[in-house]
Amino acid sequence: MSANIVHIEELQDDFVSHGGMTKKVIHRKDDVPHLMQLAQSTWKPGQVATMHSHSDMTEVFIVKSGTAEVELNGCVTTVTKDMVITIPPTVKHEIRNVSQEDVVMVYFGIKH
Repeated sequence: MSANIVHIEELQDDFVSHGGMTKKVIHRKDDVPHLMQLAQSTWKPGQVATMHSHSDMTEVFIVKSGTAEVELNGCVTTVTKDMVITIPPTVKHEIRNVSQEDVVMVYFGIKH
C-alpha cells in the first residue's frame, strides 16, 4: 500500500449490502492488513441495516451526525453524534435511522 490522501466527497458512491444506504469506501479489503473496509455511510430517514452478524469481523461505527437506534443481541440503544459502536464477531445487530435527518457514520471492519 502506498501513502495517500483523499477527500471523502470525491469518492464514488456505493451501496451498503444490508439495506441500500449509500457509502463512500476509503479502503477496501486487502488495502490494509486485517482491515475489511473503511467507509463513510449515509442513512436517509427510515433506512435500516437489517439484523445480521459477522463470523470473522469486528465492526466499529463512529456517528458523525444524526440519531440512530442500534440493536445488539436484542438490546436497543439510541446513538448520536460522536458516539462509537463496537460490534464483536457473532453479535447480531441492526441499525436504524429513526430521525428525520440523515445519519452519517464512519465505520471499519477488522478481520479476525
